[in-house]
Amino acid sequence: MPSVHVMSSEPGPREDIRGSAEMSSLWITNVRLPPPSRARSEEEEESHDGTWVIKCSGGIVTDVLRTTTNPGHTTSAVNDVQILDAGGGIMLPSLCHSHIHLDKCFILDQCGDLTNGHSLILACRDFKEAMNITAKAKAGFPLSLEDLYQRGSRLIEESVENGVTSMRAHVEVDTVVGFSCLDVALDLKSRYKDICDVQIAVFAQEALFESPSDPEPGENYTILCQAMKREGVSAVGSAPYVEPSTHQAKKNIKLVFEAIMSSQELFMASPRHIDFHLDYNLDSATEPLIYEVIAQARAYYSLCNLDCASEDGKDIVEVESVQRSRSITSLPRDKNKCSAGPSITIGHATRLQLLSTAEWHELRAAIGDLPFTIVGLPQSDMYIQGRAHQGTPLGPPRSTLRVPFIEKAYGIKVAMAVNNVDNAFTPQGTLDPLSSLVTFGVAIFQAVTPREIRTLIEAVTLTSKRAIGLRLDRLHSPSDSVSSEERRSDRVPEAQKTEGYSFQEIIPADLFPTRGDPADFVVLHENHDLRSAALHPSFERTTIKAGRVVARRRKWRWILGRSD
Repeated sequence: MPSVHVMSSEPGPREDIRGSAEMSSLWITNVRLPPPSRARSEEEEESHDGTWVIKCSGGIVTDVLRTTTNPGHTTSAVNDVQILDAGGGIMLPSLCHSHIHLDKCFILDQCGDLTNGHSLILACRDFKEAMNITAKAKAGFPLSLEDLYQRGSRLIEESVENGVTSMRAHVEVDTVVGFSCLDVALDLKSRYKDICDVQIAVFAQEALFESPSDPEPGENYTILCQAMKREGVSAVGSAPYVEPSTHQAKKNIKLVFEAIMSSQELFMASPRHIDFHLDYNLDSATEPLIYEVIAQARAYYSLCNLDCASEDGKDIVEVESVQRSRSITSLPRDKNKCSAGPSITIGHATRLQLLSTAEWHELRAAIGDLPFTIVGLPQSDMYIQGRAHQGTPLGPPRSTLRVPFIEKAYGIKVAMAVNNVDNAFTPQGTLDPLSSLVTFGVAIFQAVTPREIRTLIEAVTLTSKRAIGLRLDRLHSPSDSVSSEERRSDRVPEAQKTEGYSFQEIIPADLFPTRGDPADFVVLHENHDLRSAALHPSFERTTIKAGRVVARRRKWRWILGRSD
């Protein structure tokens, strides 16, 4: 039976960790690393074979060293350092849930009385029915806050056990649940802040407009605007596809941008990230709304005087029409105060599967250098979409974004996320991004080349972290914690140096660690390379957050007739 220990201060029963978990320095020894992305040949990759020592202090990586011929010389008799022996396992950047619903997890058993005695999985025939089933269950959330808290706690803890140290957690706010889901999420964010960065996104799953004839949004929009101003909220989002009309869906998108810009104090001090659950269909007759998001984003960044151009160097929209909104005309144009705008994330986007090659290139050009990331949700997308094709010879299509192909063909990096678990939208799967997404992706994308495997693993690590707004470019003054000796050029590959700088609240540039990277990792003790990590991810894992071991998962087996 598996045994799991989420660490607060003690290392747990298996003594492969030496030293106190409260120590500020951690050395990860006897660990294998992915080859740097610049290694394009087998010879270059083989040059990085063997094991390494990763030194961490103050929450960042301070050195990357090859294991010496006498590992004990490196790892023994070290004072004030916690030592983790990885046992030859491979270490990856920690995993990230770039799109997960904190409030709707583990509710499948709450929907049993809604199926007229039949299995919920059989009764849930499409997205609309899943929405209706979930809405009835959701109505009970404000009356069962303890259950809401326990389910959210389980989601975070199981995620950390799997190697997740950051997530964007969507919580719904509307006339049905009010702020109950948000209140619980804020408590969970505070409780687990030392082991996982829980980035809260207030989310309007329900329509902002009550009927097709309504010219103005209803109370759901008012609640969303109030919720986004709460301390501890990092993102705001909506699902425009639930609106009664396409016109109102476009207004939904514009309203979310305007909500962020309507409060000057909030806008200038801490602009919220933007997250749309969008284009969730496989209907070629339906207009892709991603272009409306791009248009509104360009208007938004133009008002901030931020430099984000399309690939042809031209703005795509006229800003004057947006400036007519009284809520945003008075914003000061101070580029120094608006130097880091929010990220924009698009979830699902299954409609993009129907784009032609030319349309994909046009989309890539339209996005340009906007801080814009698309997140595919394979487990949910494949389960919900394509039901109309059940009677065709090949059945439903692979109705989720082809992550490796899109990166290779169009240069667009797509993240992957779990989205839901154990509910009407996604009754199957686990909270492990590796097994639920990467291993699953190998099959559905027929992706097994080294480049494809690397893309899939990046999709649940680096690309997912980029999707929730973590940046590569936040540098501060040279770090005093990294000595000149530790910066010697023979320690890490030339392309991996971060000479004289350390990073704060950022993501690493590569799967191969570099001095100055945040010390957030997952060690896969039973995997020795990226290929095995993708094809059969290790159950035994150690999760590291800010240079501190925060979770360990081990397994215990017994087989009749075996004495070992």
